[in-house]
Parts: sequence; C-alpha cells; structure tokens
Amino acid sequence: VNPVDSMLLYSKGHLTVQLNKIGISHPNTLVTENIDKAHEFASGLLDAGKPVVLKPICRGRGIGVVRLDRIRSRSDLLQYLMWYNRSFGQGVFYLQEYVPNLGYDVRCMVVDGEVVGREKRSNPEDFRYNVAAGGIAEPFDDPVYDELSIKVAEAVDLRITGIDVLPTPDSGPCLLEANCFPGYTALIDATGIPIHAKIVD
Repeated sequence: VNPVDSMLLYSKGHLTVQLNKIGISHPNTLVTENIDKAHEFASGLLDAGKPVVLKPICRGRGIGVVRLDRIRSRSDLLQYLMWYNRSFGQGVFYLQEYVPNLGYDVRCMVVDGEVVGREKRSNPEDFRYNVAAGGIAEPFDDPVYDELSIKVAEAVDLRITGIDVLPTPDSGPCLLEANCFPGYTALIDATGIPIHAKIVD
C-alpha cells in the first residue's frame, strides 16, 4: 500500500533529513559511516553529561537500541562501536542525544492521511517504550499530536505509518520515528480499534 519508492528510500537517516527540512523537533542526531566521527559525537555528549542512544539504521521493535552512558572509558566506547557496527550497524552509525521525557511515548497510527488510533506506551524497566521490548500500551485519546503526525507522514510519503512522539517536560513534543512497517497488534489490544479493517477500507 505504501509507495514503493518511499519504502526503498526510508530509513531513520532519511527521516532525520526530512524532519530537519520541515523544522520538526527531533533529537540531536548524527548519521555517519565514519567511526571516528561517531566516537567524537558520542564522547562529546557523554563528556557533557548527556546520555547517548545508538540505534540500527533499519530495524524496529527496539531491537539493537542501546544507551552508551554506562560504558566506562572512551577506548571501551570505540571498541563497542566497532562491535556494534558488525552486529547491527550495517556500516552506518545512527546516534542520538537522549531526550529527557515524561516516561512514555505516543504512537499515532496514520492511515491515508488520518490518525485512526493512538496509544500511550511506557516501560518502568527500560528506556525503550516499544511493546515488543516489554512496554505497556494504553489508550491515548487526546488528538494533540494528530496534526504533527499527519505532517510527518506526508513528509516521508507513507500512507500507512506509526508515528512515535515523545512528550517532553520543557520543550514540547519530540518526533522519534515514522515506521514504514508499523506494528499495530498492541494498539488494537489497548483500544479495540480495528486498525487492520481501516487499512483494508
């Protein structure tokens, strides 16, 4: 259903570029194939007391998403980046400054230019709120992020997408992800909204 060109082009790196173009709040991000640049970016944030998140460029469900602030030394960090690139990175480092938040994110399911369902996801045991990583899904009835979600879906040209928004205590919502293969089983379980039927319609 999603345009083939959009599916082939899509990655977290592509999303970062598009969000910067349209001026939507997004974590401070570096996308690079250069391990020295990745090490410099992560070290700079860690030295400033800011946690860093490392993500695979093209995976979902929270797989391979890690925080780097528990690594003891900068030489250990370099070794970890080398290992991570072989295991998850596919030659690309996607690093983000960790954004302090309210302890949950909101998934807005967009189908053909309309938000058809929303869920609030939290995880007291982990900074990843994905249900697949142990998060808990609840209904989220406030349409406050609908306009933002539709704008992002249009920017990445996806007719079906799960937009992940991170509410923050000080700086408004931060856009985390626009999933081109969004899971919606947890959303159906939490809300009773028949997402699959809406996609078929």
